[in-house]
Amino acid sequence: MFLSNYLWSAKDCVPEWYAVAFVSGWALANGYAFCDASALAQSRSVYPLPPRLTTNRKHSVSALQTIPARRGKAVAVKKGQALKIINTHGHQVVDFWAFVAGHLTEYSGMEQCRATWLKLCPDVGDHLYSNRRRPIMTLEEDTSPGRHDTVIAPCDNERYGLLGCTEYHDNCRDNMHAALLELGYSVPFTPCSMNLFMNIPWQQDGSLSFDPPLSSPGEYVLWRAQLDCIAVMSCCPQDILLINNKNTVDAHYQIIN
Repeated sequence: MFLSNYLWSAKDCVPEWYAVAFVSGWALANGYAFCDASALAQSRSVYPLPPRLTTNRKHSVSALQTIPARRGKAVAVKKGQALKIINTHGHQVVDFWAFVAGHLTEYSGMEQCRATWLKLCPDVGDHLYSNRRRPIMTLEEDTSPGRHDTVIAPCDNERYGLLGCTEYHDNCRDNMHAALLELGYSVPFTPCSMNLFMNIPWQQDGSLSFDPPLSSPGEYVLWRAQLDCIAVMSCCPQDILLINNKNTVDAHYQIIN
């Protein structure tokens, strides 16, 4: 007999080990099983077989999680997992940070990102670089117009004082620290955030403005972790300028394995 008549992939034969009595013989070599095809066909008429094993695996997706309006949320993302951040209502800016797990003094650095990208905001395929110039995450999907900001600092209570507020105002700086604290972490600094879905146009003369968002409801970005990290998201509470259409709402996220 010629072995070519009995060449099966290992995944075809191994699940059928219990039909070996009807197989004239088999041997594993270089990842293949050499089986008696006619005997194997006969065995299938006697013993019902389970569905054939496949190497295709479906991604598991966590339940949809809420980033409350005017508040922050932190989540651990393991290397290889992806974080999907959804602009549920279409007009909500989400300030975003990533800290290296176990080494919170290493975090997403906007200055390092711009120097490596040679542009002001990322495109699909670009890495989110740390302040030590290591890729923490990679932007794999972006269904929005791609307008994100890496220049403007996260808002703080002092910022709202400059805008005329005389009482405490919710802000992204405090949201970041509160979100980290919920997971038991604390840092004595506030890195510059990547401001997802935030529309800050630059003009030729160097001027910039805080404009209404360009994104639409349900658009999202998906970041794949290159390192174990802690991701922090804040639904920006800015309700004085136009960046949230002066209407601050919630957003959502999911972890994808």
